[in-house]
Amino acid sequence: MFQEVLISKDKDENILQRRLYSCLRLVADKTEPVTFYYHDAWLKNDILKQAGVEVNNLTTPLLELLKERDLLPPPYKKDEPSIVYISHEDWNARAKEAKNIPVKSVSNQFIFSNTPLLHRAALELQGLNANTAILCLAAIGLDIILPNVSFDLMADEEIDRIKSMLEEDRTEYLKSISAIADGSYERILSGDFKDVLKWSRNEVFLKLVPKARSIEQGVLKMKTKTLKDAGFSFFKTGIPSIGKAYVESGMIHAGGVASAELLKVICSSLSKGSESRHLPEVSYALKIKEITTF
Repeated sequence: MFQEVLISKDKDENILQRRLYSCLRLVADKTEPVTFYYHDAWLKNDILKQAGVEVNNLTTPLLELLKERDLLPPPYKKDEPSIVYISHEDWNARAKEAKNIPVKSVSNQFIFSNTPLLHRAALELQGLNANTAILCLAAIGLDIILPNVSFDLMADEEIDRIKSMLEEDRTEYLKSISAIADGSYERILSGDFKDVLKWSRNEVFLKLVPKARSIEQGVLKMKTKTLKDAGFSFFKTGIPSIGKAYVESGMIHAGGVASAELLKVICSSLSKGSESRHLPEVSYALKIKEITTF
């Protein structure tokens, strides 16, 4: 997780989100602003599934109604990706060199957006693995703590310089997240849904938080000019994390047994073949978490 981060530049992003993006920019090996596109047939199929309509078992009146409303999905091959993306960097390069449109498929990247549908589509596309396991936990309540730092996203050279100076601390932080992801995945595969959230929260508190604090301390030791050029600041009222945004579709989103059952539903769906994966509406989001909880 965080080896490669695809950041969707959503239209309704705000200043807080841009500050939070800069946390990812610092800790991730690579961050890339991109624009995502949904497969039209997948999107129409998904709309109907969410409404409880079986596309392969339509009555004649419903079939005619869907045709009239332009909601009848066109033929869709199950091995076609539900989402693809275009890197802003590739798009700019294409404009200069008159290349073909540089569309790419999602593989095992961490996708961040404030659009719940995109999060769910990405999870369904990737299936169950260590990266998606920890994101499923984030969707039901795990807070993946980020360093409490913020930079000017336009200060690319300065951020890269700071990343280089903090390489050891940053590497240890990423190792900690990877270990939590791997451990969560193993526990989910063993069917230990009841304790995995508790275990992962303890791991975050005992191992990930100290690594985040080490990065913060390393930043504070840098020269004032370096920090000023990078537009450095702290979040004054909390710490940034990736955690639950919401869980819908009639699922209970409380803690304890309800969370374990929801996690089981999500992971069971992701374990199926790609054509059978269909999640309840889940999302994870960057947020500010109160410092008093740590």
